[in-house]
Formats: sequence, structure tokens, C-alpha cells
Amino acid sequence: MNFDTSLALFQHLLEVDEQHMLENLSTFIDENHDFYHDVIALICAHHENMKQTKFKVLIGKQADQLVEDSFIHELVGQQVGVYKLVKKLGQGGMGAVYLGERNDGQLEQKVAIKFVYPSISLLAGKNFLQSEAQYLANLEHVYIARLYTLGALEQELQYMVMEYVDGVAIDQYCITEKLDAKTRLTLFLKVCRAVQFAHKNMVIHADIKPSNILVDQHQEPKLMDFGIANSFHESQCIEENNSNLAKGNIVAASREFASPEQIEGKKLTTASDIFSLGMLLKRLGINNEEVTRISNRCCRQNIEERYDSVELLMLDIQNHQANYPLQEDSNSTWIKVKKSLQRNVVFVGIAVLFIGVVAAFSTNVYFKSQKLETSLAKQKAVAEFMISIFQYANVTRKSKIGKYTVEEMLTDISHRAKTELEQYPEARLAVLYEMAKSYQAGKNFQRSKVILDDIESIYDFDQGNIDLGINFYVTKAYVADKLGEPQQAQLAYERVDELALKLGNYPSEPEQRALAAAAVSKSYFLYKQGKHDLVKLTILQALNQYQHVISLTKKSSMHNTLGVVFARENDFANALIHLEKSIALLAEKYGSNRHASVLQKRLNLIETYILAKEYKRAETGLDTLIQDIKVEYGVNSPIENESWVSLARVYRLQGNCSKAATIVASATNVLLEQNDKTDGILALMEQAKIEACTKQVALSKQIFSRAINIAQQQFGKDSYKHLVAQYRFYNFQKEHLGVINKNLLADVHALSMGKYAKRKLTQNIIKEYQVVINSDKNLQIQSGF
Repeated sequence: MNFDTSLALFQHLLEVDEQHMLENLSTFIDENHDFYHDVIALICAHHENMKQTKFKVLIGKQADQLVEDSFIHELVGQQVGVYKLVKKLGQGGMGAVYLGERNDGQLEQKVAIKFVYPSISLLAGKNFLQSEAQYLANLEHVYIARLYTLGALEQELQYMVMEYVDGVAIDQYCITEKLDAKTRLTLFLKVCRAVQFAHKNMVIHADIKPSNILVDQHQEPKLMDFGIANSFHESQCIEENNSNLAKGNIVAASREFASPEQIEGKKLTTASDIFSLGMLLKRLGINNEEVTRISNRCCRQNIEERYDSVELLMLDIQNHQANYPLQEDSNSTWIKVKKSLQRNVVFVGIAVLFIGVVAAFSTNVYFKSQKLETSLAKQKAVAEFMISIFQYANVTRKSKIGKYTVEEMLTDISHRAKTELEQYPEARLAVLYEMAKSYQAGKNFQRSKVILDDIESIYDFDQGNIDLGINFYVTKAYVADKLGEPQQAQLAYERVDELALKLGNYPSEPEQRALAAAAVSKSYFLYKQGKHDLVKLTILQALNQYQHVISLTKKSSMHNTLGVVFARENDFANALIHLEKSIALLAEKYGSNRHASVLQKRLNLIETYILAKEYKRAETGLDTLIQDIKVEYGVNSPIENESWVSLARVYRLQGNCSKAATIVASATNVLLEQNDKTDGILALMEQAKIEACTKQVALSKQIFSRAINIAQQQFGKDSYKHLVAQYRFYNFQKEHLGVINKNLLADVHALSMGKYAKRKLTQNIIKEYQVVINSDKNLQIQSGF
């Protein structure tokens, strides 16, 4: 079909499909045709005219609706679902955001609830907010504020319920907290990860600016307001871009951070977000030539000259931090040499030493850096010592009848280090400390303790390397705790505190890492002592002070410990926040929520759902978890069967005991067959409760007895697991048999008053014991089982 004029083709496109004229144009002519651009202009003019007409009709027919926009600013005190609107957090061209507090008596929770002006809803269509919600629903990331749900009030006010971030805008946070350049770049990289994740999910933010990035009390940024710009200001007059990431003609909410193409109303790509990231980097106030070059490249007028992706932007930031050349400098020999020298300070020191020795030999000039000489002497002594050890090991292995074990080799090393490295105390310390840690890793805690005691007797950490001293006493505390010596562990942690005081207000990065590791170790020790308030204080202080040097794994562990502590205190709202944070950090670390560590923490989270009586949520989570476990490990793995037992528990607690009974027995048997005695004992006790629930009381008693016997055989009569099994059996007899077994309670009470005196279970046992002993009721007394 041929057309003589642009108008003729335009009229044909209009008749065929008014809504898709741009898409259909390419089926008739290409961009090289003489009147291709004339047709584009006609289509653009038509759509602009239609927009104006639509808006005029809206104004004419819905003036009353526009007046109702003011209602959106008067919602404080209103009830929205289970949330009460407490105060208005802010407002903008789209609507207003309120702080909502949950008040249904189930949980304590704060959320941000975003309302959209009714006039905007009418102009964009009733389903537009659902589209925005879909963007957010697909963006589950640790540095992106989450969407919970969406809905509408009776006044047809549409809203989204989102994660509430109690934080400060990133630029203000950097100023208020007086962050150094490294910490500011670490924050910026986290924001980049969020944007990178969005781009991978086909979403452009289009409004990256400091006020949309809040930093919370744990020094973690949250990127806010995703997708709103994407669904508005859509242009039908720009031909489709192959990226498919943008929906077209997005106008930024803030001109200061908007790209040139954004201000001009052109079609956006990921390059627009990269421009905004560059402007953000400038705002963070990092006075460094390379960082300025990176931000300038982000903000180039020509899209083709910017970074091709956020990944490449992040790579240059990381190159800068690690003293590698920027990508634009990769062909510069001088910069490569310069960066190499900056990275290899020790190598440069050795080279300088070599030159100095030659000079001293020929000109009688002596090397003056006594500290460097000592360090090099230590390195040389350790190297020569280890070479001699390996030579000795080879000879010994050949001459011995049988194997020369690692244990024997470690023993030989520790003995020889004491004598052969006596003139090099730093080298001797390094070797002996590694030996102690090797024994610790091999669970030979007694041997590790002996070496640690030797080290303490010959080395004064108050006069030496403070961060090494902190690490040493953390190891000593851990070993003492494992040997059942809590008082010795406490003394070691007190030495950690004494050394920490010597660091002053500005510890170095290695010292900060040591302090963070000490906080992780000490918090676990305090948790075992039942000192929950100190656990929270220790972890939160560490997260606030050393956030930038703590690894994702350690952060995850710290949030997990906080979650467990809050759960023990029945503060399930905070428990869930920290447990979910722990999972998100591990998922970021391993790039998957199916990694073994992540799967176990997901199960821990579900156990907290159960404690919080959120049974439906737990059931849904377990169904998903079991499927993920099967994909990752196949069928019948220990964690799969643990999950089945948890699911059976959920069914029991919901009163569906017959369904629980169908799955718990097989899962329990598999755990015991796999020699997973700890989880097997817990599974047996759950099975016993389920059988009692189905009125199989005699069978339930037999199963409890089996659990108690296994606990005693595997872990000892005085073990905590045996104590737990006995006390649960006592409660079973009381609840299902109407029997108060005083003898069993007395045994449990006596055991709990020893090394388990500070456990929460012990407090329950003491209360029960006092009630029973002081009771005047005529109770039936059993002799045990």
C-alpha cells in the first residue's frame, strides 16, 4: 500500500489503530523515507491534542473531585486497615505520605502510607497505582524500601502501605555523622546496588536524589519512591528504545539531579539514573580527584560517554578504593605503575630496604627505620622457621611407622616455636597464636587453652599490637566458654574492654575490625548468660560504630542474635525485623536465598512466626522453604525434615492434629537415622505432643521416654538437652495425665540450679517448683519413669 503524502499515511494509521500509530508506522515506511519525520510530527501533535482535550473534559466534569484533593492533607487520626494515621511525613506533586501505626493488638509496627490525589487517579486511570505497586513488589532488596499492600478508602483515595524508614537523607547523614570519604563511598555503593537491582528488573527510578535515600540507625541506606515517575508523563511521540526499561518521557521530580534528556522530556534509559547517581556522588562531598572524575563521567551531557551500566560505575568506585586504575586509565603505563606501588606498600618497603643495604655496604650509610627492620626480621624468622618445620615434617613422615598426623605436627611446631623463635617475640607470638587457633578449629579446646596461657605469660599486649591483643582475648574467651569456664571467659572479655579503652576515639580500621569481632563474640556469650539487655546494647553499639568494616556475614549474625533475643522477650515485631534483615544480608552475600546458611535462617524466621502465633504466615513460609530445599539439596535432607517437623507443629497449634500426625513420624525417624540427634530429640518431643493431641496418650508417653533416653545417652545426664526433655515430660504428665511428678520436678530443679541457672527455662522451672512445693493441695506423687 502506497501513500502520496504524510497526511494520507497519518489518516490511515488513525483509522487502523489510534492507540498504536507509532508502532504501526514501521510496517509502512522506515526512518529513511522522505516524509517519515513529518508523520511522526503529526502523530505527536495528535496525541498532545488528545491529552489537552482529555484534561479539559476532566476539569469540566470533575471539578468537585479536584477540590477533594485537599482532603488528602487532613487524614491524621484516620484508620486505614489495621493502621492508624499518626502524622503526615511529607507531601508532593503526587500526594502525601503518612506514618501509620498498627493498632489491632497483634503486633507493634510502623509503616509509611502513601496517598495519591484523586485528580491524579482520574487522569491516570484507576489501575495506575496497581502498576506502581507491581514495580515495587518485584524489587525485594535490602536497600530498597518494601511494599506491603495497597488499597483505597471510601473516598476513593488510593494508597500504598510501605516500609517505614526512620532515617535521615543521605547527604545530611554524611554531614551530621562526620563520615570519612571511605564510609561515604561505602554508602554510595550500597545505593548503587539498589539501583543496579532495579535495572536488572526492568525498572528505572527516575528520581534519584538525597531526600529519596534515607539512612537508618544501622548506617544502612534505603532507596525510596520507586516507579512513580515511570508510569506518568509517558510519551507516545518517541520511538521505542530497545532497552525496554523505560515506558517513556519521564519528567524528574527534581531538576537539580535530573539528566538533560529527563529535563527535555525525552525517552529515558538507565543512563538517566547513572547521571543522577553522579550528581548524588557530587553532593556527598568527597574531596578526591578520582572520585570527581568518576562523578563527572556519570554526568556527561552525551549519554554515550557515561558509564554503560551501574555495574561499571561501581567497578570504578571499587578500583579507586583498592588502588587500581580507573577504566579510562587502563592503558596508561604510568598510572598502572603508580597504582601498583600504592597497593604494594610492603613490596616497596622491601625494595627500599634492599637499596638501603647496598648503599650502607658501599657508603657506610645505615638504615634508620628500626621498626621496618624489626618487622622484616620477624617475617624472615617466621619464613625460615616454617620452612624448617615442613622439612622436618617430610623427614619425620618418611621415618615414622604409620602416619605423621596433623595433631603431632602442630604439637612439634608449638614446642619448637618457644625455643627457636625466642629472640623474635613477635614471630613467636604469630606462630603460637596460629597454633592455638588451629586447635580451636579442631575443637581441641584444652590444647588451645594451654598455648593461649603460654602466650599470655610471655607477651604484654598492653605494650604491643592492640588489635591483635583484642583478637587474642576474644579467642581466649571463646575457648574458656567452650570448656565450661564462664568466669574465665568473663575475665578475658574484661581484658578486651581494657585494651579497647587504649585505642582512643579514632581507632584504625584493623582495630575497628577487632572491636566488631569482639562484639559478635561477646554478644553470643552474654546471650548464653541470659543478659539480653547487654546483648542488644553490645550489638547495636557495634553496628552503629563499625558498620562499614563489618562483613555481611557478621552483620547477618548480629541481626540474627538480636532477632532471637527479641523473640525470647516476646517482642516479635522487632524480632521479625532483625531476622528478616539477617536473611537479606546473607542473601546479598551469597547471591541467593537458597544458600545453606540462608535456608537455615529462613527456618529460624518461621519458628519466630510460630512463636508470634502467625500460623498462616508460618505455613506459607514452610511450604515455600521445603520446595527451595528440595531444589537445592534433593529430598530427605536434614533441614527438609526439620521443616516438616515445624510444619507438623503449625498444624498441631491450629488444632489439626491428625494432619500433623501424618507427617511428623516419618520426618522424626529420618532425622534419627541420619544421626541428627539434637534435632531428632526435638522432633520426638513434638511427635509426643501431637500423639497426645490425637488422644494417643500412652504412645505419647513412650515417645517422650525415648527422647529423654537419647538425650541422656548422647549428651549426658547433666546436659541441657536432657534437662529440656525431662521438663517437657513433666509438663506433659501435668497437662495430659493430671499428674504432678514432684520427684521429676525436684531432679530438674536441682540440675537447672547449676550451670544453667541463668537460662530462661530455669526461671520457669524455679517458679513451677516454688508453686508445687508451697502448695497445700493433695497432689498425686509419681516416682518417675
